Amino acid sequence: MARTSQEANQLAEAIRNTLNYLLVQVEDLKQLVAEWNELQDNIKQTAVHAPDLIMLNVGGTTFETSKDTLLRVEGSYFHALLESGAWQPDSAAHAYFLDMNPTLFRRVVNFLHTGTMLPLGGLSNVERNELQAMMEYLKLPKWDAPTQQVRWSSTNKHVTVSNDFRTVEMTLVCSEFVTATEALTGTFQLRIDAVGSSNIFGLFARGRSGYSLDHHYICHKNGAISINDACVANVTKLQVGDVVTIQRCATEVVFVVNDGPAARVALVDPNARLFPFVYMNRAAKFTVVD
Repeated sequence: MARTSQEANQLAEAIRNTLNYLLVQVEDLKQLVAEWNELQDNIKQTAVHAPDLIMLNVGGTTFETSKDTLLRVEGSYFHALLESGAWQPDSAAHAYFLDMNPTLFRRVVNFLHTGTMLPLGGLSNVERNELQAMMEYLKLPKWDAPTQQVRWSSTNKHVTVSNDFRTVEMTLVCSEFVTATEALTGTFQLRIDAVGSSNIFGLFARGRSGYSLDHHYICHKNGAISINDACVANVTKLQVGDVVTIQRCATEVVFVVNDGPAARVALVDPNARLFPFVYMNRAAKFTVVD
């Protein structure tokens, strides 16, 4: 009996010691939370006391924008530096220096201001890659390739172009090659409304004769993706009603049927200007889905 009482006393003592230890830990945790909250308040106050108008010296070009614009994206490079107080003006003009391409940086400011990226048309692939690297360095979100308003052009009397130049349709039993008016720099979607026996579509590079066989990226009716007649990838077999998404990236072309897996094809020439096209025969019909 004495032994049982002794064990009970030891257990009670162990429990008291554990409770005392936990109470000390709770007090320490409260102190850490208080210090953290104070730090967060100081960080917020640092950002609050920053000037409402921020001047940036980007590669020798001066930009003026609002503090709210620079702080638009939580966790960005601007957010961290302005809140920490570690970023200070580098010149007598009180401008913050950034060693970046000022021409491309204009797009970054527009992105912060509007939340959308300007169309990439007119930028070389080198510039597009540099812009993407700039966005990553500034810890800004990667943007989706802009959806492009592809419009068809055809002078063939047997091809009907309608629906604000988005729909092309073959009216007789013949074949015709129809191209878009502008090169693709982002993404477009093509709906298959009717198919003939050997319809194909995709992207091509214009050459002296109007097109270049060396730079065709073709999606076939059976789902094969080919370059120069060589199958390099596959998507599902195409049917009426399918919507095919085609995206021009810096180093590849991406084909997606409906919500299926992406087929990625490396570009033969990353600098080539690629135009959407459809090759139709019989009663084929295609519509660009904006």
